[in-house]
Amino acid sequence: MLLIPNLIIAFLSLYVVIRAAQAYRALGEARLALLALGEALFAGALLLEGLAGAIAMPGLLRALLPLFASSQLLLLAALLILAIAVTPSQLYAALLAPFPAHLEARRIGLIPLANAALSAYIAVVLLYGYIQRRGNIWMPLAFAAFSASIILSPLHTTALVLRVLTTAFLAAGVSYAEAKAK
Repeated sequence: MLLIPNLIIAFLSLYVVIRAAQAYRALGEARLALLALGEALFAGALLLEGLAGAIAMPGLLRALLPLFASSQLLLLAALLILAIAVTPSQLYAALLAPFPAHLEARRIGLIPLANAALSAYIAVVLLYGYIQRRGNIWMPLAFAAFSASIILSPLHTTALVLRVLTTAFLAAGVSYAEAKAK
């Protein structure tokens, strides 16, 4: 039952990695190149996570822990690059909402909590850009869905649905940007 959503995540992420890598080579502006690199790393981490989730079985969970940990560190690196790329010169344009009190760092972990905060920040800044007609709606939706999926338990079914939506929105955003560029 969980195999299909994880395979969807893997295939859509692979598509985004390929498209972002192609865009990265063609871009001359540093900020856009950082954005493409961050998107490629983000999709690559989701690809690792989707593949690990697709082959996860009760006996293999311990063996897959390094892969899941690597995915979280890659997500942190990708989200840091994306946060740098989308940060406008007017930093006050978007403020992070505080996390609810029930989200303890011990329960979620510090790196996933940082990933959720960075993803929420990126979603708000990209949404602000969309409102100013400088982007598409798919990218902020992808990062908002991703942030919500981190806050939920990784084993929760809703988190898996949100990850599928994340990759679908990410792929739609890349396709939209390609179509708009032509």
